[in-house]
Amino acid sequence: MIPKYLNIEHFLSYRQSTELDLRGLSLVLLSGDNGAGKSSLLEAMTWALWGKARSPSDDDLVSRGETSMTVELVFEEQGREFRVLRQRTLGNRGKTRLDFWSRGHDSDEWLLQNGISLRQTEAIISERLKLSYATFTNSVYLRQGHADEFTTKPASERKKVLADILDLERFDRLAERAREEARFKQQAMQLAEQRLADTLTSADMREELETQGRALKQTATEQATQTAALEAALQPLMAAVRERSLIEQKLQYIERELSRQQRLKDERTATLRGIEAKQTEVQRLLEQQAAVQIRFERIETLTAEQKVWQNKAASQRELERTLAELRQRLAVLVGKRQTETEALKGQIAGVKERQSKRAAAISTSKQCPLCTRPFSTEHTADQCVDAIRTETLQQINPLITQVKALSSPSAEEAALTETISQTEDARQALNYRETAHRAAASELEQLQPVVLERERLASAAGKQQELQTEQAQLTAELGELTEHLQSLAAERQTVGAELAAASVSPQEQARLSAELSAAKAATGSTERELGRIQGLLATAVASAQTAAALTKQLTGQRSELHVLEEFAQACSRHGIPTLILEETLPLLEERANQLLYELSGGTMTLTFETERAKKSGEGTIDTLDILIADLEGTRPYELYSGGEAFRINMAIRVALSLLLAERAGAEIEFLIIDEGFGALDQAGRDAVVQVLNQLRTQFKQIIIVTHLLEFKELFDQEIVVTKDEQGSHLTIRV
Repeated sequence: MIPKYLNIEHFLSYRQSTELDLRGLSLVLLSGDNGAGKSSLLEAMTWALWGKARSPSDDDLVSRGETSMTVELVFEEQGREFRVLRQRTLGNRGKTRLDFWSRGHDSDEWLLQNGISLRQTEAIISERLKLSYATFTNSVYLRQGHADEFTTKPASERKKVLADILDLERFDRLAERAREEARFKQQAMQLAEQRLADTLTSADMREELETQGRALKQTATEQATQTAALEAALQPLMAAVRERSLIEQKLQYIERELSRQQRLKDERTATLRGIEAKQTEVQRLLEQQAAVQIRFERIETLTAEQKVWQNKAASQRELERTLAELRQRLAVLVGKRQTETEALKGQIAGVKERQSKRAAAISTSKQCPLCTRPFSTEHTADQCVDAIRTETLQQINPLITQVKALSSPSAEEAALTETISQTEDARQALNYRETAHRAAASELEQLQPVVLERERLASAAGKQQELQTEQAQLTAELGELTEHLQSLAAERQTVGAELAAASVSPQEQARLSAELSAAKAATGSTERELGRIQGLLATAVASAQTAAALTKQLTGQRSELHVLEEFAQACSRHGIPTLILEETLPLLEERANQLLYELSGGTMTLTFETERAKKSGEGTIDTLDILIADLEGTRPYELYSGGEAFRINMAIRVALSLLLAERAGAEIEFLIIDEGFGALDQAGRDAVVQVLNQLRTQFKQIIIVTHLLEFKELFDQEIVVTKDEQGSHLTIRV
């Protein structure tokens, strides 16, 4: 598998849609500060393919504050391109969508390869890659802190690390499941053995039960013969008893029928009397029909008159309301005219009062109040008084003219007065008499019961024919009932005579019945015991068959238990896991030496030692030492450091990755090394680049993940990851 294109949105720190085009990149450095989002890119690949990442919950991978995330991955596998699109939407239960497409190099059309479910689509992807998530993370993806885990562990722990990488713990789980299944199998066998013992005990009673059954059948035959004889002797008596019983039942029926028919006759008689009473009442009502009709016609006349009076009353109330409104308007106009007249008269009186005061003042004054000149022979006081009178008349005359004009009604007053007169004439013309109206209403109210009487008369006339018909039917029924009662009385007398003639011996009947009951009870007891013995016998026969089946079942279970125990032993520590380790170590050593030869220029080889002599010289201890042979001799791995140690680590880890992929049936063309360098000097860093360039012959694409700035200048291709408040971002430098 070789990644070609990655697009992620709202995944971990990648809050915005971010594209990564890996086409044309072979040995590329993925750099950035710690926490910038380098590993998140690789986690996005594993989540798209297998739905797995660092968090056990998909919802925790969604960027904070978002409600969904999307990862799209395009990769190449065996000359074909494949596209995976996985989406996750948050909610009460959350929802995941997965789509998988493929296309050839000579086609631009993507073909959908989905299964019928998400799990089935994931299985199709894994089958295409021939890699599980566990195999991928232990082979293709050398995760942070795991790249040199195998070599840096103590020798006593290396087998455990190798076992973890090879997933040998699954054999422990298989062994535990086999042991648990064996325990269940042993419990089932114990139950089967107990059942077998019980069934064998029941089968041993078969012969004794058959003997008891034959004896009981003989006894049952003899009891059946005795019962048949007693039934034959009792049969005539029982026939006579049944006949007498039938006669008694018939007599009881006749008595009940007589009683019922008599009740019916009494009921019909009472009903007939009620009908006759109703007819009498109807006839009485019909005799009053003429008088009621006269009073009803009077009601119709009064009703018509009442409508006329009501109309007149309504009209008179409307005319009186109109008169009140007109008179009120007239009063307002007259009041207004009188008010204006009084105001004018007040003005005239005021003018006169002022003139009088001025004239009186002249008699005591020495100068004219009009021109302020002193009085003289040419300008006397009398002349001044005359001037004042003239001025007063000029002021009063217009006011007097207005008063005279207001003394006569206005045109509007005259029109209202005329309208009032016409309205009053119309009211008088109605000729509405309240006394006559009330008298008619009172008489009409007194005659209202006549309406009910008329309705009763109409109903009575309709029921008269109905009552006559019902009376005729009841009379006929009473006749039939009387005849039936007479017939039943005669039949009762005849049946009574038959009952007296039918006689049976109660003592003989009781004796035979008691003997027959005892015989039947004995027969029933014998049959129940025979049934019990036959049931036990059937159980014994079934027990024999069950015993044979249980014996066969136990034989099979013992064989299965032996297989489970052998399988558990094979999956134990010294079984298949040891064989796999013993088989893997030579292959790993061979493949690692091939890589180490290329990485060291043919100067280094390694050997795995699984046993070491004890210091006491007695026996060996289990271990996994790594011995390195170079131009200076053979030394343990722990004595190497820097670039040499990195070459050894990389050779072993890449060899292990290739072996894991081969075991899964996959071909590795892509390698990710996440922070696998540690602290290196300049020579060590140069060795890293040299080793990685040599590994390019093994892999078509290698991604190196690091946050160390000193590696930037050593690679021609770089993906730079930065992070700010908006999330993580990518920049490709070539």
